[in-house]
Amino acid sequence: MSDSPYSDSFLKWAAMAGYVLSFRDEAWVLEDIGGSRFYLRFVDGRYTVTYMERGVVQGFEISCPDIHDIEQYMVWWLGIDIRSSQHLPFIYCAVKVDDIRPGWSVVKSDGAWILYTPSGEERARFRGFHAVVFSWIADLDVDEMYRSFLDPDGSPLFSGCWIGPPR
Repeated sequence: MSDSPYSDSFLKWAAMAGYVLSFRDEAWVLEDIGGSRFYLRFVDGRYTVTYMERGVVQGFEISCPDIHDIEQYMVWWLGIDIRSSQHLPFIYCAVKVDDIRPGWSVVKSDGAWILYTPSGEERARFRGFHAVVFSWIADLDVDEMYRSFLDPDGSPLFSGCWIGPPR
């Protein structure tokens, strides 16, 4: 077993959401008490996260070459759990392809949604609409994301509990 690729700040965030880290099945596994598990593997130069709940088959979530992007994606999803556990309002995000961040694009290929930056570079591959969500959070400061998830109104990044195009 090697050292975890996750940063200390991310692991603290995961712990706040009720997840513990272990290494098994050739993967780093974040698991909560309810049996939800995120598996992280590094294969062929890419990190890949799959997700599994009790009684549900493990399924693809995200794949990319940069652990920072994995953490950014996971901060979003764990932040939703943290807000729920603290009885804070849900933070909504754009999920329709038409609402992708300006300049970004998505191409559906082989069951994944491939997200491209404004320069045309592939950023990551996702399960479905998660590509649209990530287009909005990809370049946010992670420390400000942590603060915003803990703020009742979602400030400063998710003011009004929304991220996406103006509504």
